[in-house]
Amino acid sequence: MKKYIIGIVTLLAMITIMFNIGCIISTGDSANMMKKKFELKEAIEKAKMELKKLGFDIDKMRITADENNTAWKDYTKKIPSVLESDNIKKMKLNEKEFWVIQFSLKEPTFGGGALVFIDISDGSTIGIILGE
Repeated sequence: MKKYIIGIVTLLAMITIMFNIGCIISTGDSANMMKKKFELKEAIEKAKMELKKLGFDIDKMRITADENNTAWKDYTKKIPSVLESDNIKKMKLNEKEFWVIQFSLKEPTFGGGALVFIDISDGSTIGIILGE
């Protein structure tokens, strides 16, 4: 009888330990999932969808995007006043991490391009600037 009681107590102790380890592991996984950032290729797909909703023919466009937002940095160097525009101020870019996806027409023409800003943390669209 003692052997059975010791066996049951040992089994319960092992189940408790395994349960606690499982809780720790699942909590860690949840924390990592919450920290996951929206990937650049996901941002590009999201930006394509946004422009398709606006009637753009994505097949006729060149898409530029990289890990360092080079297109955006180059754009703001050429036209620094863009940072002072109301549209950019409303986006509150200085408070966010974001991807900038640049769309330009494959056939050169005046205007017709777009910049789509995607929030890295959740993939939401921060804003869109359309070429004129």
